[in-house]
Amino acid sequence: MEQRKTESVHLETFLEDFIPSVLENRHVISVVDDKGNVKGYISDKELSHALVKG
Repeated sequence: MEQRKTESVHLETFLEDFIPSVLENRHVISVVDDKGNVKGYISDKELSHALVKG
C-alpha cells in the first residue's frame, strides 16, 4: 500500500483553505479539534468525489 503524507487542519477550517493542497499534493487531511484529537480524515479521492456531486 502507498504511504501518503498527512496534513492536519483544524475542524473549523474552511474547505477552500486546504483544497489546493489536497488536490495538488495528494495529501490525506486529518481533521483535528482544539486538543489535537483526530476527528476524521479526508483523502483527495473523497474530496474530488464530494466536489463533483456538489
